[in-house]
Amino acid sequence: MNSPTYRIARIFLFGLCIASAGCAVNPRRTPSEEVRAAHTAEGEATAAAMQARFDAVLDSDPLNASCDGPRTPVFLCSGILLRGTGKFSEAYHAWNPNPNSTKPGGVSFSFLRRDASYIKLAYGYNHGFTVWPVFHLPQGKFEMEVLCYFPMDGATDLRSDAGCGPHRDHPTESVPCQQKDPPILTGAAWLADYNDAPAGTSKRDQSCGFTMVSGTSNSAALFKEAMHVQHLYRGAFFESQDEAIIATWETGLEKTIPLESFIFLAGTDGHLDSKGDQNDFYVTSKGIWRPIIRVTLPREPNGEAHFEYYESDQAIP
Repeated sequence: MNSPTYRIARIFLFGLCIASAGCAVNPRRTPSEEVRAAHTAEGEATAAAMQARFDAVLDSDPLNASCDGPRTPVFLCSGILLRGTGKFSEAYHAWNPNPNSTKPGGVSFSFLRRDASYIKLAYGYNHGFTVWPVFHLPQGKFEMEVLCYFPMDGATDLRSDAGCGPHRDHPTESVPCQQKDPPILTGAAWLADYNDAPAGTSKRDQSCGFTMVSGTSNSAALFKEAMHVQHLYRGAFFESQDEAIIATWETGLEKTIPLESFIFLAGTDGHLDSKGDQNDFYVTSKGIWRPIIRVTLPREPNGEAHFEYYESDQAIP
């Protein structure tokens, strides 16, 4: 029963079995299928993590007041730090600081959470990217440092000190909140100071930003006060995104930059630019894949936002 003819017959029958799907055999997945499945798992996990950080606002949630003490604001462990970017271009990489920035030393981001939300991105952009919070950094990624925070867009392109200092047109009125006399330490005090601007002048340009440099005393409480300003103002700031200035980083750091995802706003054509960014990052980093996440912003203060992964949104599935 072990003759050459018998062995040939067995091989022939096995081939027929596979071809006709008549045998309970699990064909080996090709490497491309395995990579695709891994990307899908990572993309869905990323969207779920972003959703959880957006929703972390209950008083019983330990992420609400601070991450781990009075000098650890919630942006270190919850919420979404995002940067809107312009149309995809081969002139420079979207994840690098803008080479044409007028505020050397600082890069503008926004912070998004259910209790600090807005209806649009800066300049009406429809895509961009997010970075991991410090407390969730994967191994080998560097920490980005938030230097200061404005409850609404702070016109930081016209401010000194990397965008955190006084506005050029209001050098006295717009100094950092903690440097005011008396210091601005609560959301109510910030709003009163904001509304105290003389009629016919820009309230935004005269507003102050809260210093958030690592080690700042009571920064956790100050940040919580700052991001609640829109609620004190009955949601009037919902039409304008907030602004967090992050310390500039060097270019060419694709291997270590804490880039969590590329994003685009649902219902726009931003996915086309995000696809360009994703592919550019994959090529430039020599094989690091980051997911594109579809984002639906809230339609009202304290409203829901959604973060979703779809394979069809990816330039590289």
